[in-house]
Amino acid sequence: MLKSDEGLKDYVSSRPIVTFKRCKTIKDKLVRSKFAERRPLNWLTGNKLTGNHRCGHCSYCAQIVQGKYLNFGGLHHKIEQFINCRTSYVVYIVTCGCGSYYIGKTIRPLFERFREHVNSIRTGKGCPRLINHVNV
Repeated sequence: MLKSDEGLKDYVSSRPIVTFKRCKTIKDKLVRSKFAERRPLNWLTGNKLTGNHRCGHCSYCAQIVQGKYLNFGGLHHKIEQFINCRTSYVVYIVTCGCGSYYIGKTIRPLFERFREHVNSIRTGKGCPRLINHVNV
């Protein structure tokens, strides 16, 4: 039928091409995926704040190493998120002066996990490896 039309016969191939298009779902209508995620900006420079920072309101901040990079075990890793002691869902490293280290993770704010480590060392209840290492 299309080949017999004088205006369309030049645009129609001998074999039909079948393609499928997914219909829009309610998710497509409710969720906008065309815009990039907004990230916190530094009010001075307009750049995204990244790296490890101190909150300045707790006693654990003095122990936190600030920086945008993590140098550990010969690896040089860029910290691409903003992290401080109030941040949740963090993988952290506690290092000792003797060169030993402890790698942990927490879904709670980081200062709560640090508080648990300090209390376990102080009371002697908790992780035996950590307590024995500190008390040696």
